[in-house]
Amino acid sequence: MLGDDVSVIRLFIAPERAVLRETIARRFLRMLEEGAIEEVQRLLARRLDPSLPAMKAHGVRNIAAALRGEITMEEAAQGAINETRQYAKRQMTWARRFMHHWHWAADSPAATVLARRLWQET
Repeated sequence: MLGDDVSVIRLFIAPERAVLRETIARRFLRMLEEGAIEEVQRLLARRLDPSLPAMKAHGVRNIAAALRGEITMEEAAQGAINETRQYAKRQMTWARRFMHHWHWAADSPAATVLARRLWQET
């Protein structure tokens, strides 16, 4: 439990939708370049239960389908990017519902400015 001498600022960083969509796409493509395909190959080689959380991670199912030749790697990437965008949309819907009383900022610099202003007001 926090003591009486502790102040808390509730601040939620919520990037603009277009920025978030582009960030998700760039991040997933970078993951592919940095070893995600090899990671999925190692997971498949272990013959893990598909219901395990590691096998349900964003992109695993898509990359696995490409490795099996069911779809192209480009289709796998686009599918994973779309699924991640849908997940982010659900998170934002949840946040709008349950964190509406928090202060919202569009990005880290804006959050820093807002946090400083709010801190000075306390």
